[in-house]
Formats: sequence, C-alpha cells, structure tokens
Amino acid sequence: MPRPHPGPSDSPQTGWRPLITRDDKPLAHPRKSRWRRLDRTPIILSALTLTAVLNTAGCFGGGDQPSSPQPSAEQSAAVESKAPADVTVSTLTGRLTPAESKQARTEVGGVVLKWFNDAYLVGDYPRAGAGQAFGTFTTGARQQATRNAALLSNARIGARIDSVTATRRTVRLDLLAVKHQVVGATARVALVFTTTGGYAKTVSIKGSLFLTPGSRGGWRIFGYQLTRGDR
Repeated sequence: MPRPHPGPSDSPQTGWRPLITRDDKPLAHPRKSRWRRLDRTPIILSALTLTAVLNTAGCFGGGDQPSSPQPSAEQSAAVESKAPADVTVSTLTGRLTPAESKQARTEVGGVVLKWFNDAYLVGDYPRAGAGQAFGTFTTGARQQATRNAALLSNARIGARIDSVTATRRTVRLDLLAVKHQVVGATARVALVFTTTGGYAKTVSIKGSLFLTPGSRGGWRIFGYQLTRGDR
C-alpha cells in the first residue's frame, strides 16, 4: 500500500489521506481509522468499484454543491497536446442502451477531462496556486485535494514553468447502471505532460477517480487514488 508523501519533491507522490470525518468534521481520534463516511452522498457501488474503495489508499469526501454546466468529452479546450483525449467505457455493470452509454461517457469523461485541464493543462504559466483545479470535486473531497494540491495540480511547480504540453490523456470508465441510469463511476486515468522553463520535466499522473451523480445534476469527483511522477 502506498504511503503518504508529506511534502513537495521531485520524486513520485501518492494521494494517501486518512479518511475520517462525519459531515466534514474531524472525529475525536483521527489515527484510529482511515475511512470517510459519505453521510450526505449516498453511493451505490459495483463490486469492482467497491473493491477499489476498500483496498486503495486515497481520499474520499462527502458533500455536494449546485452543479455547474457539465463539460463534454468531445469539447476541446485550449489544450496544447500531442495526443487526443482517449475516453472509453471499459466495464458496464447493469444495462444501458448504446445511446445511454455514449451519454454517460460524454458526461463522466468530460468531468475528468475538465480536471485535467483546470489542474494541469490550461491557463497561463508561470502561475501560483491551484486556481479552480477542484471545481468538479465534492465539498469534502475538494478540502482534501486542496491540502494535497502538489499531487492533484501544478500548484507546486506552476511558478517555475513556462508551458505545458499533454502527450497522453487516457480515461477508462467503469460504470454501474440501475434501471438504465448510471449511479456510480470509476475513472482509471493516465495523464502525461511535459513542461518547459525552469522546471523542464515529464510528469505522469496515474490512478483512479471515483465519481457520483450530483444532488442537483451533473457529476462530481468524491474520491481519488493517484500517483504522480516527475522525471
């Protein structure tokens, strides 16, 4: 099991956080558990996704906010890229028509690609901070991600780079559907990009994002299990 990486460095990082809140408030003894209760975000998980939740070291946060307009997997932001985004449905538990599956791929994949863009690929460099990198996260997950911004965004290196070019953007979706409605999703992601400037590196982000339908429509990222390598 990957261990937490306590601070910024050029070595691989992992997104490990103790997951122990109730209604986004710390419990009395945080070291006795590493699970976060999703009190305000009821989730139905497939066996595949449930196994991932139980066996990975990552962050899960409850809570939701009004949904902003959902991005589309087909929409192209101003991303400097040497590789097109590759978003596919890998596993479907339940039943969806081809049209429903395509819609799910577009909506869920679009949320993941928006995080790619906001956290790493789009915007002016040099820059400081994470900006709007976690706008598609639930309230609890966003709070954890902000504390883990060196992994989940370019906050640590943004002031030292001049440009970012994506060389790989891959999203594999595992969907759970009930009565032709997608009720849960896991996105297995691989993002690779190069940077120029004072910090000229090849950066890779790999792992899984866990998504839930928002209470007011759209999709939100409520958990992650990711690693980062800068070389």
